[in-house]
Amino acid sequence: MDDTTLFLAITTDDGNTFVTEANSNDQWSTFTKVAPLSGNSLQVTSWHSVVATIDDSSPSDLRLSDGFDPARDVATGLGLASFDKGSSHFGDEGSHVARYILGAGGPTSSAWSFSLPLYQIDPVTGLSRQIGELTDPAFRMRPGALDPTDPPVALSLAQVSGSPGALVIQLCLATASGGLYYLALSQATGGSFVDVKAAAGDPGNVSSVSAAIGDAGLHVCVVGEVMEGGMTRHPILHTVLNPAGTWARWGNVNQAGRSNADFAQVSVAHFAVDFTDGQTRGQTLYLVGTTATGGDLLFTKRGDPNSNRNGEISIDPVWQPFVSVGSKTGHLPGPVTSAEVSARSFTVAA
Repeated sequence: MDDTTLFLAITTDDGNTFVTEANSNDQWSTFTKVAPLSGNSLQVTSWHSVVATIDDSSPSDLRLSDGFDPARDVATGLGLASFDKGSSHFGDEGSHVARYILGAGGPTSSAWSFSLPLYQIDPVTGLSRQIGELTDPAFRMRPGALDPTDPPVALSLAQVSGSPGALVIQLCLATASGGLYYLALSQATGGSFVDVKAAAGDPGNVSSVSAAIGDAGLHVCVVGEVMEGGMTRHPILHTVLNPAGTWARWGNVNQAGRSNADFAQVSVAHFAVDFTDGQTRGQTLYLVGTTATGGDLLFTKRGDPNSNRNGEISIDPVWQPFVSVGSKTGHLPGPVTSAEVSARSFTVAA
């Protein structure tokens, strides 16, 4: 599809993986099956790469598919499949694109219940290599506010920037106890986890998290837990870490997007049009949410925060109403258990 701005991969309840894409005119392709790529979770990049964790072997594997091509193994021995949320992003290396995969493995030390090994996929050969603490002692994740015995249940690798030897990684992590943490990790100095709840407020127990770098800073969306009308609900909530280092209070995306659904998982991606005069316009935050029951997949997007979609007063008025992805693609290939969205920005002449 020409002018693709959105790429979406899903897994269905039979374990199969399907992908679709959309352009700037909101035209979506039908879902296409990616084979052999079946697993318990997946991630995507804006360069049409899909990464899935495979739980049909012990230890687990990470498997990669480029676009609609057959998948191949890129990392093995990661174990603990329930923690293998995995994540991938891209970093510019000359005329090629390198991809990074965050897995989960055995304990870093006796004080940790897990480790987060980072893999780089070579942009030319497609071979993977582990980078991080094993090869660079300074590249160390320090616990900070995180209890290292509280294992992760969801990871989101929001950005990998810089060049090899000077990488900077931003990630968010939700833990089994319902905690939420942020890490800015420098290859030169390492980094420590920060308690997001202490900075942005408490969205309740967090079961899913997704983050993306955008116009206002780092956008973070979670599936939280709140009480509404005496009932426990699981809406999608949104906050931003701005460039000055302060966190915004949580906004309720369900309310802004006019949905009363309970969600099990969320994924976000940021799209922008960069002009050669240095200006950025048309910034959009794409969001997909997997419902807690029924296997539906809902889509919304957040536009320019300086504009209002229809002039109404709202907690976060720039979110559009939720719609079913199936209404965009013509159908869903089955009940959805996991979904990941990515966006590809463009640079055009001013």
